[in-house]
Amino acid sequence: MSKGVVMMQTISKENLEKIHKIWDDYKDSGFRTQDLKGNDHDSASFDQMRLEAIKAIQIYINDFLANRCDMKTFKGNIDSYNKRNNLWGFAAVKGQMFFNQLWNASQKNSEGKITEVLRQCIRFPKDLAEALDKISHLEKYVRAVGETVEDKRKSPNPGSVAYFLSYFWQIMDFTEYPIMYTSLITSINRLGLWKKFETQAECYEYFYHLMTQIRDELRRYTGKQLTHWDVEHSFWLREISSELSSTASLPLSKEVAVKSTRHVELEHRSSLHEYLPPIVADLVMVGQQEGPARKGLLFEKKIAMLMRMLDFDVEELGQGKGREPDGIARYRQENIAFIYDAKVREGGFSVGVSDRAIREYINDHYPRLERDGYKKIGFIIVSSHFRGEPDEIIDDLTLQTPIKRVALVKSEALLQLLAYKLKDGVATAEIAKLLLQNGVITESDIDEKLSDV
Repeated sequence: MSKGVVMMQTISKENLEKIHKIWDDYKDSGFRTQDLKGNDHDSASFDQMRLEAIKAIQIYINDFLANRCDMKTFKGNIDSYNKRNNLWGFAAVKGQMFFNQLWNASQKNSEGKITEVLRQCIRFPKDLAEALDKISHLEKYVRAVGETVEDKRKSPNPGSVAYFLSYFWQIMDFTEYPIMYTSLITSINRLGLWKKFETQAECYEYFYHLMTQIRDELRRYTGKQLTHWDVEHSFWLREISSELSSTASLPLSKEVAVKSTRHVELEHRSSLHEYLPPIVADLVMVGQQEGPARKGLLFEKKIAMLMRMLDFDVEELGQGKGREPDGIARYRQENIAFIYDAKVREGGFSVGVSDRAIREYINDHYPRLERDGYKKIGFIIVSSHFRGEPDEIIDDLTLQTPIKRVALVKSEALLQLLAYKLKDGVATAEIAKLLLQNGVITESDIDEKLSDV
């Protein structure tokens, strides 16, 4: 590690003016921010939600550091809480997915070693030098344990270390350590202020000093005692605006911010679709075309192909095979299986109490899967769109059949899963866990879990 070697870049007068403009746009928006689902919030209210969340998360951290719980329990507590309160993006790739992959990879070396390493690294550093030592220590461990993983797509990414640790440190004191979000680095890069570094410690050292410098400059500019959260919110608003040429020179009003957010979402999904094989890329369109039975069969075929691309073992049933679901997707490594059914509807599948046929083929196939050793079995309905309330069909199926997980998956969300797998190497185990839940799963839900932060 290069303590004191990372040279800070002087922020030019031109860039200071741009930073002031970012803040002014944020101010003109009414100090609005958004969560990872695109919901609009008053920043003060959002920060208050974070302060309340910190009280709960600190208990989990303190229990782990004081040896009152093991790492597996700690990981589960953090996962469960952030799924319900994803206020820092930890449920995504660099947070919980990294944590899961680190845990899985470490089992070959023994749980004790990773527990010791994490307790040492998560503990709040007394100063930046100690923080950089901790980042270096965890990065070294991650690289070493990654070498033991045969499938490198399942190996924890060393590039997640600085985000991962700075998240925990910010929970312990949000005024000291900024979280190294990818979105912040993207914004900094657009100002021409970012540099490439060899190690995560060098990266974070530069990032820490730069974000502190920006915070202090905005304190001077506004005359207010701003925090790293204030800087984060202002840059996040600029990031979601996508610096559209039509609005870049105008104050970013709430209305413009909402329109710009939608534009960014569409651009993001368009870029993800570049990773999709043409054979399944039209899945949404095919699922909206009612008519001859062959159209329904084509939709089923494409879903089966897509599930195989996600590395599930797929058994096609469906049309021509009697009273059957459209297929069964298995993932033996985790003993997870899904009974799935495809619904081609031009206006979307109308959600209501399940028909008798659905209950019958769940009751037929669930015991067979259970006898084959599958411990977690879910039921999936795939359609381009869903209308109505999902609770009725979920309650009906979970009461009338042995199934306990019923997911209504939009076909666009399935495409998102495949795109993230091909783009980032998301493990099938993670995908299976995302699908093993109750409720509607949309493309926004997949983005929230898998997009970088």
